[in-house]
Amino acid sequence: MIGWLFTNISTGEHSYLYGWLLSSNLFWYALAISALPSLWGKFKFSAVTTAGFIVGIVAGIIVEKYKK
Repeated sequence: MIGWLFTNISTGEHSYLYGWLLSSNLFWYALAISALPSLWGKFKFSAVTTAGFIVGIVAGIIVEKYKK
């Protein structure tokens, strides 16, 4: 799986992780993986992954602007 992620790097608009998640329709699955553990009492895990998810989105947007 990791090899597939690194060898199938898209170019242009979806060349960063969150653009790729959006273009591959995996965005909501990744968000669910971050948020659903809170339902099973893993609140710290859920908070950390959700915070990382949000930071990643913001960083992707900022980096995308500077790539052009």
